[in-house]
Amino acid sequence: MPAPHPASADRNARLGLAGLIDLELQLADDDRRSEAELIERDREIAKAIVPGSRTRRALLARWVAAIRSADEGSPGKGFERALRRASALLSLSMFAVGVIVAFGIFHFTGDHPINVLVVLGVLVFVQLLTLAISIAALGIAIVSPGFFEGLPLVLLLERLASHLWRKAGARVADDPTRDAINRLLTRRSLYDRVERYVLFRHLQLAAAWFNVGALTVLLIDVTVTDLAFGWSTTLQLGAESFLELCQTLAAPWSKWLSQATPTFELVRATQYFRLEGAYVGVSEGARVGDPALSGQWWPFLASCLFFYGLLPRVVLAAWSSIMVSLSLRSVSLDTPDVERLVARLTGPSIRRIHGEDPGNVTPLGAGLEPVGSALGDRVHDDALGVLWREAQCPEGTVGGFLRSRYQLGLQGTLGAAGGSDFANDERLIERINRDNTSPVLIVSEPWTVPDAAFKRLVASIRAKGKTRPIVVALTEGGSEEDTAIWAGYLAELRDPYLFFERENRVTGETQS
Repeated sequence: MPAPHPASADRNARLGLAGLIDLELQLADDDRRSEAELIERDREIAKAIVPGSRTRRALLARWVAAIRSADEGSPGKGFERALRRASALLSLSMFAVGVIVAFGIFHFTGDHPINVLVVLGVLVFVQLLTLAISIAALGIAIVSPGFFEGLPLVLLLERLASHLWRKAGARVADDPTRDAINRLLTRRSLYDRVERYVLFRHLQLAAAWFNVGALTVLLIDVTVTDLAFGWSTTLQLGAESFLELCQTLAAPWSKWLSQATPTFELVRATQYFRLEGAYVGVSEGARVGDPALSGQWWPFLASCLFFYGLLPRVVLAAWSSIMVSLSLRSVSLDTPDVERLVARLTGPSIRRIHGEDPGNVTPLGAGLEPVGSALGDRVHDDALGVLWREAQCPEGTVGGFLRSRYQLGLQGTLGAAGGSDFANDERLIERINRDNTSPVLIVSEPWTVPDAAFKRLVASIRAKGKTRPIVVALTEGGSEEDTAIWAGYLAELRDPYLFFERENRVTGETQS
C-alpha cells in the first residue's frame, strides 16, 4: 500500500456508512500486517490527525480519510454508490408497477364506470395494510432483534445466500476481498440498527415512487379523458354507510379541501348496478342522470392516494434517514481491534536522546508498541471463569492464565457448565449475569466438539451483556483439526465480542 498523505485527513472526515465500511475493511487488511509495520504507518498519520481530534469517533474518521487518500478508491464509497443505484432501480421499478396498476384500474372504455371501491381497495386499503405490516416488522426487529432470524424461511434464505456467496465469491473475488467481506458479515451485529434503518428507508422510498406512478396516471387520465366513476358492491352497503366511510377517509382534508370530500348527493347519484348497466335512480332507458357528476370522484381519490399512500411513505423515509444518522453515531467503537488502533494513534513514542540529530545512531527506539490483547485495552474488571464439560483446571491455573495473558484476576470461584445438571448451568448463568460487564473466560478441552449446548451458554451470557467480552480458551493437547473446528464454530456465531485463544493454551489436568 502506498504511503498515506495525512494532511488530507481533515477533508470529509465524517464517519458515515462508507467510513465504517472502509474502517472494517482496513482493520481486516491490518490483520495480515506486522505490528511494527502498523505502528510505523499510524505514527505518521497520527502526527496530522491526533491534535485536532477531540473524540474517538473524530479520530477514527480522520484516520479513515487519511487511509483513503493513499488508495485509488474507497470500497465504502463504492458500496454507497451501488446502494444508491440499487435503490434508484428499485424505485424506478416500483414507479413502473404503480403506473401499470393505476392504468389497469383507471382504464375506462365507456361500458361501465370505474368502481370507486376497487380504487380504494387496491390503492388505499391494501397500502394501509402493507404500511402497518412494515411498521410492525420494524417494531418487532427493534424490540426483539433476533425474532426473524429463527424463522424457517429466513434460515432458508440465509443458507441459500451463504451457498451462493461461497460459489460466486470463489470466482469473482480474491482471498483478501473474501476475507474482508466475511469479516463484515461476521460483525453484522455491530451495525444491525444501521442495516435495519437503511433497508427500511429504501423500501419506503420505493413505495413512495409506486404512489407517484399511480397519481401520475390518475392526473393524466383526468386531464386528457373524461372518466366516469361509480360504486357498486355485492354487500348490503347503502349510500349512507358508504358516505360515512368516505367522510372518515376524507377527515384529514375535509375542512380545507371541500371539493375532495364526497357529498351525499354524489354518493347517491353514482351508485351503479352492473346487471342493469345504469346508475341508480335514472329515468327508464337512460344510463346516467348527470354525466358531469360521475367524474367528481377524482379529487377524493387523488387525495386518498396522497394522504394514505404517498405522504406516509415520505414521512417514514425521512424519519428512517434521521434514524440512520443517529444509528451511525451510536455504533460501538470499542472492539479490540479498534482499541489497538486507537492505542497506536494516541500512544506515546520514544524520542531519540539527541532529538532528531541524524548523526546520532543510538536511538532508544522508534516507538512504543501498545499492549494489545484479545480483550482490548478498555477492560479492567476481573474475569469470571467457566469450565466447559470435562475440562479440568485448578483455579490457580486459570487465574495465572488471566494474569499473564490479560493482566486480570479471577473473580469468585470457577464455575462448571455443560454437564448433566441443567439446574447447575442455570445457577451459573444467573451468577454471571449479575455483573454484565466483566469478561468471561470459558475453558474447554480441544477435542470436546462445540454443539448447540455451547451455543446456548454463549447466548445466555450474551443476553445480559451485549458488549461483554467472552474469551474461549482450550487446554493443552488436541490436534490442529480440533482447534480448526473450534475456530470455525465460533466464527459461525458472528459475535464481534467473542474471542478465541488459538495459540495460547490453559495448562491444566485433562481427561483422555
